[in-house]
Amino acid sequence: MATLHSSRSIEGSRLIIAAVGILALLIIPGPVVANSVGFSTGDSLVFSYERYTTYATPNGNQTFISMNQFTVFINSINTTAKGGGVVGYSETIQEFNNSAVTNSTAYENFTTIFDPYDNSSYLGNIGFYPFTYTDLTAGSVGNLGINVTTSGIPVGNGSESVSSIQRVNVTVARGPGLIYVNLTTIGYTGEHPSQWAMQFNSTTGVLEYGKTTVNLISDIEGIYTYHLLSYIHQSPPAYQAYIPYIIVGAIVVVIVVSALAGRKSERQKKTAHFREKLS
Repeated sequence: MATLHSSRSIEGSRLIIAAVGILALLIIPGPVVANSVGFSTGDSLVFSYERYTTYATPNGNQTFISMNQFTVFINSINTTAKGGGVVGYSETIQEFNNSAVTNSTAYENFTTIFDPYDNSSYLGNIGFYPFTYTDLTAGSVGNLGINVTTSGIPVGNGSESVSSIQRVNVTVARGPGLIYVNLTTIGYTGEHPSQWAMQFNSTTGVLEYGKTTVNLISDIEGIYTYHLLSYIHQSPPAYQAYIPYIIVGAIVVVIVVSALAGRKSERQKKTAHFREKLS
């Protein structure tokens, strides 16, 4: 019986030590978790989008400038999704092809959180890269294979989409308040390189400026420019910062209570010892 009591006491002590260890792991700073974002569910972003296209015709070069404006509302965020982080969003249009839109229907979809080192994150649904990770590291990588589709290429009286396998060279740099991402893409033989220059806010991970120069065919050039016009950030309630501590604290309490419950009081020990003598 003494051995049993001793084992229970040791087990209880180990449980308490484990509980304290769990609490220490939360309190003591550890390594920064990758794929952090600064934007939140409920945020809204207003972008302007200029599409400048020059193309050759039998009557000489023609230039088309299209001004657009739209709002992106963040419905959900999942930074641990399989295959990379995603953002659920709603999009409404205020201006399209130089004309005001008064009754835009919200379009909902999911798009990737852009990581220039991960080729799967290039295939977002929104058509550009409004979101990236705030802990994106400076560096470079070459020869990433991306299947790129560019829409709105003028052909005759209309337009079409053109797909090609692009080889992407990437450079990421960090400066005061900004993350700079520059891409050079080269597709089929003879195609001029396309240039992408983006500036993200290093605190929020939101795109502030983006410019893409695309040369799909020798006589067609497109320059697409994005500007962040406004950003309304919904800060999470202050209590949310303490939720992890509350959860771990509850676990610690359960472990300690369980450990103490396994111990017998002095009166219980004496009673058990007396019964052992009588048996």
